[in-house]
Amino acid sequence: MRIVSLLQKERDDIECWMIGGAHSVDKQTFETEWKEKKLDPFIKWFPVVPYQQMPHIYARIRQSGGCLLATTKVESFGNTFIEAMACGVPVVAPRVSAMPEVIAHGKTGYLFREHHTRGAVRAIEAIIDDQERYEEMSEAGRARVLAQFTIERCAETYVDLLQHIVGEQT
Repeated sequence: MRIVSLLQKERDDIECWMIGGAHSVDKQTFETEWKEKKLDPFIKWFPVVPYQQMPHIYARIRQSGGCLLATTKVESFGNTFIEAMACGVPVVAPRVSAMPEVIAHGKTGYLFREHHTRGAVRAIEAIIDDQERYEEMSEAGRARVLAQFTIERCAETYVDLLQHIVGEQT
């Protein structure tokens, strides 16, 4: 919410989409703060988006020149970020959990220091204000997903790991 509030104060050319949260324990807190800070015109909230519709959402973000902002504190793997990058959407996320394994800082998006609102805003602006950088990150994100995160590539990695473990035990 702090990131969006700062963006709203500095810019009038951005619309933020909040996707999900219908069943979050923080739903009421979000709704209250959203209304108190008068962010209704700036944040469009989609509490429930069926998984099958997400490629369409990513396509719209890509067409708009937007990016995916993650504010999660814990992420077990990062499928959302991989899906966004596969659709050519650069990602901005805190440098926590698995994010650095998925997002190549400066190449497929930006990682910011956790709780560093200004760093997140600068990263978003760096992406959306430079069309050439946007295109480079978009292509690099797709290439990274194809090289490292396809089902086939993940299966190969998993099989290699299992063979390594079994090999050590014999």
